[in-house]
Amino acid sequence: MRRCKVFVHDIEAGTLVESDNGIYTFTYRDEYSGDPVSLSMPVREELYQSDFLSGLWNRDGRKRALLFP
Repeated sequence: MRRCKVFVHDIEAGTLVESDNGIYTFTYRDEYSGDPVSLSMPVREELYQSDFLSGLWNRDGRKRALLFP
């Protein structure tokens, strides 16, 4: 399992987890009320789950946005 914190405008928005079976989940922090990490992923209490994860990358190689289908 791999896990990382996701930030929006330098504020921790939530956690992205890749399970050992290749399923991705993203969950917003309970206290987060800022901009969504993606227009397709509005801030909500329920987790997002997918077996596919895509993203947009900055030129320095850091992920800039998450896209769940």
